[in-house]
Amino acid sequence: MTKRSNESGTAKARIIYIVLILFVLSIVYADNTIEPSAPTSFEYRGNYSGARANGSQIVNKTRASIHTIKLDAQQTSLKWIGYAGNISGQIVLQGSGDESLFRWDLVTVGGEIYATKEGPKNGALSDGIEGGGIPEWENLVCANLENLTFETKLMNHSIAYGSYGDQDQLLSTFIQQGAGWTASKDFYVGQNAFVINGKDQDGSDCYGLHLNINETNQSALWQEVIMMDLTYEEEVAIEGTNLQWDLVYVTTLENKSDSFINGSVFDWQMILPQSGVEFPTSNIPFYFYIELQ
Repeated sequence: MTKRSNESGTAKARIIYIVLILFVLSIVYADNTIEPSAPTSFEYRGNYSGARANGSQIVNKTRASIHTIKLDAQQTSLKWIGYAGNISGQIVLQGSGDESLFRWDLVTVGGEIYATKEGPKNGALSDGIEGGGIPEWENLVCANLENLTFETKLMNHSIAYGSYGDQDQLLSTFIQQGAGWTASKDFYVGQNAFVINGKDQDGSDCYGLHLNINETNQSALWQEVIMMDLTYEEEVAIEGTNLQWDLVYVTTLENKSDSFINGSVFDWQMILPQSGVEFPTSNIPFYFYIELQ
C-alpha cells in the first residue's frame, strides 16, 4: 500500500515549539499543524543499564548428600529499550515564514508522544524492517491481535508462530484492555482519532501497559498503548507472511510526575521493542513525534 505524506498549508495557524529531552534514535519533521509533529530539538542526557556482577556465590556443602537450593535472579531484557525525559518550550501563533504574532510559555505538559518505525521515506531501516512513510494520523486505531502477532514475529520475540511462552515478549508485555490491563487516561490524536476508556473510535480495545513508579507496578500513570494507521508494507517473508503493519507506540504525557527512578520526576517514559535475535545486525530505530494538548 502506498503511503501519502502530510500536506503543508501556505499559512500555518499554529506550530508547537518544544525542546524534548529524550534518548532519541531518530528524529523527523512532520508539517501538519493539527497532527503530531516532530520535536524541533533534542538533547541526549545519558542512559541507565542493569549491569550484574560476574562473580558467583560459592557453594561448599557436605559430600554424599543431596542439597536443595533456591536461587533468585534478575536478567536484563534484550528485547526492549526504554526512554524517559522532560519537555519544555513554547506554544506560538505564527505565519508561514515562522513570524510569531504571540508566544505562550509552556507551563503544564499534556498530550502524547508517538514512536514508530514509520518515517518520511520508504526504505529499509534494519534487519529487513522497512519504514512506510509518515503515519496517517487521522486513521489511527488500536492495534489488534493480528497486527501485534506480526510485530512479535518481525521482532523475533517468540520462538514460534503463536508462541506466548517468553515472559518478556511483546504479546506478554502489552495486554488487551479488559483482559488483564485497564486504561487510565483518555487521549485524542489530532482531531479525528482517539482512545476513550481503552477503546478507539471504532469501539475496539487497545493493547497497553503501565510503566513502574519507583520500581513498583502501578495502574494510574505512565500509560502506553499500541495503535496502527490501517496501512502496511510488503516485506521479506517471515514465517509465511510478508505483511508489516504500520504500528505506532503512544505514551501519554504526565506533568512532572514520579518516575521509575525513586526521587526523580519526568514528563514521559515509554518502552519500545527491539530484536529478540541473540546477535542482531543493528538496533531498530524509531521516529519520534509529539502532540501537546
